[in-house]
Amino acid sequence: MTPSVIGHLETYLGEIQEGWEKDASGNALPFQVVRFARVPKLGTEALATLGLSNHALASRLSGKIIRCELVMLAGDGSKRLPAMLQQVAMELIESHSALLRGDVLGPRGTLLAGSKMQALYASNPTYLPEPFAACQHEKLGTILFIWLIAITEDEAHFVKREGWGAFETLLEARDPDLSDLFRDSIVPSASMEK
Repeated sequence: MTPSVIGHLETYLGEIQEGWEKDASGNALPFQVVRFARVPKLGTEALATLGLSNHALASRLSGKIIRCELVMLAGDGSKRLPAMLQQVAMELIESHSALLRGDVLGPRGTLLAGSKMQALYASNPTYLPEPFAACQHEKLGTILFIWLIAITEDEAHFVKREGWGAFETLLEARDPDLSDLFRDSIVPSASMEK
């Protein structure tokens, strides 16, 4: 991996503390997942893919090639994040399709025991300084950093029904802790809406 991406990540998240190059079955991956020293928010950990940007992913809307890395921020329950990032990154590589702002992966069932989170939402990394969102690579061009936010089943259905703009407006109004994998939903249960 080129120093420019590592340097960009470490500028905002501190030194890499550990990394995973293999999945749970011991199979080598075409990228790494790394954990960083600096926490963007007290009580959280930051993890990111490193090397996903080597793969050309296409926008399903424009066909434009997008180079990206995935980022997750979480408090309790973050031990499950490396496997989640590995799974999502492999799905992107296999489909040759990029995640776009507002995309929802799931619901796919409970992400971790005791949590209401069942899906992942792709957004801009607003918990970090604005310049973190992209970096320039001398060979690959612009690399985007996509924040994967754990969301509930009801939130996932809200995004699909109302659109990502409405969901992000609701996030701004309610201001939940998006690094809390055990938070409550910010939208009413579908059964309560009927």
